[in-house]
Amino acid sequence: MKDTLKEIIVSIFIFAAVMVVYWRVTGFGFAAFDDQVYVTQNPMILRGMSLEGVNWALTAFHGANWHPLTWLAHMTDVDVFGVAPGGHHLSNLLLHGLNSMGLFLLLKQMTGVLGPSALAAILFALHPLHVESVAWISERKDLLCTFWGWLSLWAYGRYAQNKQRQDYLLCFLFLGLGLMSKPMLVTWPFLMFLLDRWPLRRWPGGDESLPDPALGVSMEKAIRYRTLILEKLPLLGLSILSCVVTFAAQHSGGAVQSVGVFPVSARIANALTSYANYLFKAFWPLNLSVFYPYDISSLVWWKALCALALILSLTGIALILRDRHAYLTLGWFWFLGTLVPVIGLVQVGTQAMADRYTYIPLTGLFIIAAWGGKEVCDRWPRIKNTAVLLSALILALLAIRTVDQLRHWENDLTLFSHAVQVHPESGLARNNLAAALYARGKVDESILHLDRALEIDPQDLVARNNLVKLLILRGRFPEAEAHIQINRKLDPEDVTLIYLQGFLRMEQGAYKAAMEFFLKAITLDPEYADAYHQAGRIFEREGRRETALVFYAKARLLKPDLATAAKTGGDRD
Repeated sequence: MKDTLKEIIVSIFIFAAVMVVYWRVTGFGFAAFDDQVYVTQNPMILRGMSLEGVNWALTAFHGANWHPLTWLAHMTDVDVFGVAPGGHHLSNLLLHGLNSMGLFLLLKQMTGVLGPSALAAILFALHPLHVESVAWISERKDLLCTFWGWLSLWAYGRYAQNKQRQDYLLCFLFLGLGLMSKPMLVTWPFLMFLLDRWPLRRWPGGDESLPDPALGVSMEKAIRYRTLILEKLPLLGLSILSCVVTFAAQHSGGAVQSVGVFPVSARIANALTSYANYLFKAFWPLNLSVFYPYDISSLVWWKALCALALILSLTGIALILRDRHAYLTLGWFWFLGTLVPVIGLVQVGTQAMADRYTYIPLTGLFIIAAWGGKEVCDRWPRIKNTAVLLSALILALLAIRTVDQLRHWENDLTLFSHAVQVHPESGLARNNLAAALYARGKVDESILHLDRALEIDPQDLVARNNLVKLLILRGRFPEAEAHIQINRKLDPEDVTLIYLQGFLRMEQGAYKAAMEFFLKAITLDPEYADAYHQAGRIFEREGRRETALVFYAKARLLKPDLATAAKTGGDRD
C-alpha cells in the first residue's frame, strides 16, 4: 500500500510538472506548417466525427501518410473545441502529461525501482527536444503513437511475468493502435527482445529457472531464444505491414525522395551525423529549430566518419559492459534502434533531422542517466545528497530551456523568424517566414525573403510560385511572367503554377484565358479551392450568378479560410 501511494504521488507530480512548464501552449495559435493539412484547411477534419469521416480516415493517404487514429483524434477535437487552437493544444499537452506519467509507471512495473523510474520519466517530461512534439498540433500523431506504445510495452511486461494470453493480445492490439497513429513503432518487436534481457531477465542466464539437465545448457538456451523470437513474429508482422502501407502512402504523396535528389552516399553520411547531432542535442539542447536543412554540399565525410567512430565506440562500451551494466546496453540500443525509421536512409521530406524524431528514442538515454546515477549512489552513498541536488538543478535548467524554446512556437511568425535565425541559409524557413509576413500585410518584407530563398535554391518551385503571387498583387506583371517562365521549365504541369498563370491573366483583364487556366487547375486537382474561387469571380463578372455561387460554395467547402496567402513548405513524416 505504501509503494502504491508513492507511485500515485510521483505520477501526480510528473503530470503537474508538465502542466506547469507547458501550460502557456494553450494560448498559442495554429502553425502554418502542416496544421492546415491536419486541421485548418482539411474539410474532412473540419466536419468533425462522422461515418464518412471514419471511412475517409481508414482509407485516405492524405498528407502522404496513413494514420487513421490521428485523423479521428483531430476530428474529435473539432467536435469538442471547434477550430479554436487552444483546445487542440490542450489535447497535445494532456497526452504529453499522460505519456510522461505512463513512462514512469511502465519503468516501475518492469524494474520494481521507483527512484530511477521517476527520474527517467521527469527527464522525458521536461526535455526541450520534446517541445516540437507537444507545441505542434500536427504532431498529435507522435503523442498518440507513444501513448499506445507505452501501453503495448506495459501489456508485454505483464505477459512476460504471467504468460497470460490476454496480455499478449492486449500487447498486439496496443501496438496496432500505435502503428495506426504513426508508424514510429515498427521497431517495437526488437525493443521487446532487448527488454527480455533487461529488466525482464528472460534471456538464458537471467533470473529464471536453471536449464533442464536432460537437455543440456546449449539446447536449453537455443529453446529459450527460439521461444522469445517466435512470440515476436506476430508483432513483427504488424510492423512489416505498417512499413508497406506507410511507404505506399508516402510514395503516393510524393514525399519519398529519389536517390537522384538524395544520393545513397549522402543519406548514409547524413544518418551518421544525425545520430551524433541527436546525441549532442540531448546533452546540450541549444539552437533547436523546426527545420534542419538537408544541404548535400555541406555533408563533409570527415564529420560522418567522426560520428561513425563515436557510435562504434559507444556501442563497443555498451557491449563490453553488457553483463555488469545491463541498463546501459538497453538504453543505448533503444536510442540507436528506435531512430532507424526516421534516420533518413529512406528519405521522406527534405529535412536532415527533426526534434520530434527524438520523442521516443531519447528514452533510452534517460534510462542510462537514471540507472547510472543510481549505480553511482549505491557505490558511493556519501554523495547521494549531492547527486539529488545536482539532478534537481539539471531538471530545473531543462525546464527553463523548455519554456524558452516553447515561446518560439507561439505563432508562425515567431516560429519561422527563429528558424531563419538558426539556419539563415534555409530556403524553406525563409519561404515560410515570407508566408507569415504576408499574412500580416508585410508584402515587401515577404518578397525580400522569397528573393533570398531563390538565391539559396533557384529551383525552389514553391518559393518562386509564392513570389509570383506577391508580384502579381503588387502589379509587377513583367517580373511575375519572367518567374512563371522559369517554373514552366522546371515543372509545366505544377497545378499551383497553372493557377498562377490564370491569376496573372485575370489581373491583366484577359478573363477568357484566365478561366482556361483555372479550369485546367481544377481538372488536375479537384480540391484546388482557390481555383474554384477565382473561376467563380469570373462567372459572376459575366453575369452567371448561379454558376458563380456553385463555385464559391465548393471553394468554401474545401478551404474555409481563403485569406491564406501563400503556400508553405511542410513535413510529411
